[in-house]
Amino acid sequence: PLAFLPARHSAQKEAALVTNMRHENIGLTQVDARVLSLLDGTRPVDRLVAELLERAMKNEFTLMRDNVQLSDPQEIQPIIEKLLAECLQKFDKFALLVR
Repeated sequence: PLAFLPARHSAQKEAALVTNMRHENIGLTQVDARVLSLLDGTRPVDRLVAELLERAMKNEFTLMRDNVQLSDPQEIQPIIEKLLAECLQKFDKFALLVR
């Protein structure tokens, strides 16, 4: 997937708002910003999942269940897969994806 370049650059700076291809401001969560910043068109979805999993294992971000931080990669991977799919749908809906 490839994100709209100005939006990707804003997400890399951890902006809470990015501009889409329709020149509208779109609010991002921290997860949205992290995912959007990776969408440079060079990684297939499976590689994005692997990279996000690696970052989670390095505690660059945390995933919680019942107020407990998850640390088992086998628990985290399906959550990341779901989050990534949701982010991609959202980005497509809000004109943040070029392809």
